[in-house]
Amino acid sequence: MIRLAIVSALVLTSAYANPSALALTYNVRPVDLLDGYTISGGYITTNGMIGPLSASDFLDYRLEVDGDFPFIFQPTNTAAEVIVDGIVEATPTEILLPTTTDRNRLTFISEVSPIGVCTLCNQFLRYAQGINSFRIPLTHYRYNVFPGGDGTPERNDLVNSVLNLLPQVDVTVASIPEPTTSTLALAALCLVIGRRPSY
Repeated sequence: MIRLAIVSALVLTSAYANPSALALTYNVRPVDLLDGYTISGGYITTNGMIGPLSASDFLDYRLEVDGDFPFIFQPTNTAAEVIVDGIVEATPTEILLPTTTDRNRLTFISEVSPIGVCTLCNQFLRYAQGINSFRIPLTHYRYNVFPGGDGTPERNDLVNSVLNLLPQVDVTVASIPEPTTSTLALAALCLVIGRRPSY
């Protein structure tokens, strides 16, 4: 199955709550968009749910976009909202959007358009996988930003940065990093020290 990974590992077929009830934090991987824009990093923290996610499973996030009009998407934004449309799955090491005959999208909204009825005019960052409105299977990133930011449509002309690809390979966007050799060595040393006999 071809997938768009927002974060990176193995797919689990059934949902279950993390038995330790610990939150999981995934590091957002850089993605090059059009017009010199980049999703440069950040993190996504969930409640530890493994399997299909809903918007309420996202506890915290920070998605950084660099370019002529950079922006940071986070829960403290004016109209912050996470929208899950279709299937967004989590494993212990990744968040991903599987390819389906329909479409799956994960959207981070930061500000609502002053135009009102135009939801595509909102300020947002979107990951999408699957069939688009033209019934073509694509991997899709969309970044909308309001350069003016003073609440008027004239100043809030949108800067859109969109990348579409045929979904022929997995696209990894973020992951929980593997432990480094030094981290493992330190953990082993702590175990050794903890087991030393006391006199």
